[in-house]
Amino acid sequence: MALGEALARAVEEAHLGDILATRGITTVVLDEDGRMVEYRPDGTTTVLS
Repeated sequence: MALGEALARAVEEAHLGDILATRGITTVVLDEDGRMVEYRPDGTTTVLS
């Protein structure tokens, strides 16, 4: 497998939110309905208005 293919696969399989949560970082993402959702490292979430 070429390096580019390996990197592309790693990026596709990475769960950045999980990685950041283990480092104590809160993230905000858009859900399937286009709402902003805050994910905290303790596993709780809040839909932001």
